[in-house]
Amino acid sequence: MDGENRVKALVWVDPRSANAYKNFGDVVTFDSTYRTNRYCMPFIPITGVNHHYQNILFGFALIRDEKETSYEWVLKTWLEAVDNKPPITIITDQDIALGNAIAKILPTTKHTYCSWHIGQKFTEKLSSLYTHYPEFKTEFNACVYKSLSPEEFQERWDDLVEKYHLITHDWLNDMYNIREKWIRAYTKESFAAGMTTTGRSESMNSFFDQYVQPSTGLKEFIENSQKALEYQYLHEVEADYNTQYKKRRLILNSPLEAHASQIYTKEMFRRFQIEFVKSATREREYPITKIEDEEARIC
Repeated sequence: MDGENRVKALVWVDPRSANAYKNFGDVVTFDSTYRTNRYCMPFIPITGVNHHYQNILFGFALIRDEKETSYEWVLKTWLEAVDNKPPITIITDQDIALGNAIAKILPTTKHTYCSWHIGQKFTEKLSSLYTHYPEFKTEFNACVYKSLSPEEFQERWDDLVEKYHLITHDWLNDMYNIREKWIRAYTKESFAAGMTTTGRSESMNSFFDQYVQPSTGLKEFIENSQKALEYQYLHEVEADYNTQYKKRRLILNSPLEAHASQIYTKEMFRRFQIEFVKSATREREYPITKIEDEEARIC
């Protein structure tokens, strides 16, 4: 509370959100967006993904401002509410104040930036290069998105800098200095549950729009947020039912596919099956014709 008894910040974690975090809290997305209530306080959903690949809320915060100290308080308070278990990875927008707060409160957590928001800046920041060098966009995208290792990225980046005389390009230099937070060749070693953007949090914002309006007061906001969470949990219960009672259709009828159908949830098996079928197709495209090591055995 401030000197006029107004709420300066609020963190809300209900028991089910705390329990969900215990099970699925390896990766969280954290997105601050102005909306919500008559007090114009930023709403921050702290979001992840469950075993059905559904959005799941680990808590939310309302803050008066987006200063570093406010973010520190939110992160510290939220962490205490989830038994001081830091996530493996946190995905956020490219916000300096938030980044500094994460470094202080979650020093062991891998902090990555939303790849979609960074990608949206390419056209604005690189428009001159796109115009003068038609091939630059293809080469730049290959460097950013297709480099499989830091070494490969570095080699491609150096080639771009030399070829297009980018040594004095301030924005690219800034992005290079934080490459470990957004270049996939660096971030892929940290578990992210298939997420590279804050889209889960943004989707949660859209979800809450159905229950909370700009004129909503603080008391109503909390009450309506609980209604929104009830609706979300019903979807999880429905997915649990489908997993337990609905049969999976096997495509390749392999023992591995059959085993996966028994241990994965319905949605995760569907995702596994897509990749499994693709891998089988690639195996037929590239058959093994020779084994160099005569001692090798296939298990």
